[in-house]
Amino acid sequence: MVLDIGIFVTTFETFDKRIIIVPNGPLANGNITNYTASSIRAVEVSIGIAYSDDIAKGKAAMEQAIQNDSRVLKEEGNVVAVVDLGSSSVDFLVRAFVKTHDYWSLFFDIRPMLKSAVEEAGLTIPFPQRDVHIIPD
Repeated sequence: MVLDIGIFVTTFETFDKRIIIVPNGPLANGNITNYTASSIRAVEVSIGIAYSDDIAKGKAAMEQAIQNDSRVLKEEGNVVAVVDLGSSSVDFLVRAFVKTHDYWSLFFDIRPMLKSAVEEAGLTIPFPQRDVHIIPD
């Protein structure tokens, strides 16, 4: 939040109540991101499932989880899609649109919500692992 615009500096307050003072030169020549200008925002998270799990089942479980949350705006372009075949998991991007004032509450709730949905569907969230092959002489 902008607290003051002076001749030489602009003073901001962050969401965690820190005060930041920025010289106006970089502000005039740089980019500014206003996170509260729009009435809606997207919460984006990545979640992976095991390679042995059914991708369609995982996608359906995650879609259902975000659809069941009353904060998620159903008419927006919410997304659940495979974005990477990682070293230990098939990785999904989950993007859920919410009203700006609901952003942080869903931001902190969505990971446990998706973990529960995946586990209730009988799927697993793997941890990084390596296979070691010992070759005898």
